[in-house]
Amino acid sequence: MNQGVGVGGVNSKNIGVIIGFLLLLGGGGAWYLWQRAPAPTVAADDAFDYDRAFDRERLESERAPLWLVRDFAGHTRAEAEIVLGQPWQCAAALESVRCTYANDVEVVYIADRADWLTLRFEYGRYALEPALLNLLGLKAARPDRQDAVSMTWAPLGGWRQLQIVGDDNGALFARIKVSHE
Repeated sequence: MNQGVGVGGVNSKNIGVIIGFLLLLGGGGAWYLWQRAPAPTVAADDAFDYDRAFDRERLESERAPLWLVRDFAGHTRAEAEIVLGQPWQCAAALESVRCTYANDVEVVYIADRADWLTLRFEYGRYALEPALLNLLGLKAARPDRQDAVSMTWAPLGGWRQLQIVGDDNGALFARIKVSHE
């Protein structure tokens, strides 16, 4: 009546199942270690500059300007649209016209001059720092006023005011007032 009972009351079938499971588990672990991909290596002839690719500050300072604002700030609408292209939309107000253009540019024309400009930066891409003037086609200069969320130059290069606004993630937009407050 005691068929198949092994040491300590454990059934010999159960011991076989347990041993089989452990062998299967060990074999799977060995296969995994043998099959896994080797650690990535860089070939000796790889010319990609990995250090530079992840050096954000250096890359941004070498970047060409996003906008050459001197080419359209203060110009007539016809002159500005030679640079900016045709507007996506325009809305007239009492004494001005507000137009939105490609490349995140908004222009308010007062007396047919591009007088208030808003240029939006890609969110989180650029640090809030004076070197951002380079992205506007201007020479970097120390701001007249600066706090945690904005930098202001007043006046700057014949314009009434240039302000760059941001948050903890970096610059959000630049606003230029050419002549009207």
